[in-house]
Amino acid sequence: MANRIVLNPVSYHGDGAVKEVANELAARGFKKAFVCSGKHVVKSGEINKILDPMKEKGIEWALYTDIKPNPTIENVQNGVQAFKDAKADCIVAVGGGSIMDTAKAVGIIINNPEFADVRSLEGVAPTKKHAVFAVAVPTTAGTAAEVTINYVITDVEKKRKFVCVDTNDIPEVAAGTYTVQVSKNNHVTREYTVTVTTGTKTQNAEIRLLGDVNGDGRVNALDYTRLLKHANETQPLTDAYALKCSDVNRDKRVNAMDYTRLLKHVNETQPLW
Repeated sequence: MANRIVLNPVSYHGDGAVKEVANELAARGFKKAFVCSGKHVVKSGEINKILDPMKEKGIEWALYTDIKPNPTIENVQNGVQAFKDAKADCIVAVGGGSIMDTAKAVGIIINNPEFADVRSLEGVAPTKKHAVFAVAVPTTAGTAAEVTINYVITDVEKKRKFVCVDTNDIPEVAAGTYTVQVSKNNHVTREYTVTVTTGTKTQNAEIRLLGDVNGDGRVNALDYTRLLKHANETQPLTDAYALKCSDVNRDKRVNAMDYTRLLKHVNETQPLW
């Protein structure tokens, strides 16, 4: 059986990739971008890494931040109207999976108005036209929404989420940048701070090599209770993994060797993830 892979026509990776967003828009003659982003990215000023080069190229923009984590049908509908009001001709999505998903849905509906009912996009919708030209800039290293044909919308009324799969929604350009800085903070607790910049947002993650999840200076059942609680708040299927995840080397003991191995694995694969 043949396998099909749908990829972005253009992808940028590495330091300075986000600077190419404005170049891509200018090269195609776009005049005004509908910029979907999160309020934290805007408030921090990180969004300016995208907007300043656009300004230099003479490209205007309209900013849309009415997007919740796990975006809702209403978020999409409001985005569609905001796009029309702005008279934009392209989309720039700067954020995590929720931002990307909203931007994809907006872009699809603008070019396929017969799917204005967001619920009609559930599953594999038979859209006829590709979404509005879009550039996706991820600020997290999680969903990979910038390079996939999927997006997820929340139906608040029916208390459920639904998945949309459409080859017409993939952004034409993806631009992802990361830089990594690792520093040792305290040789006694062996706590490391790993600072990762993915796209435009800086994320801080602490790796405690002694398994002190709750930061009370001890490794005990409370650490794993907290870990299990977090698993229950995210998805039930992670329960079993939450109970066992600390025993990385499967020697039925939880000690520094597990976290040393974990850190080694991280360094052998990608800078953080």
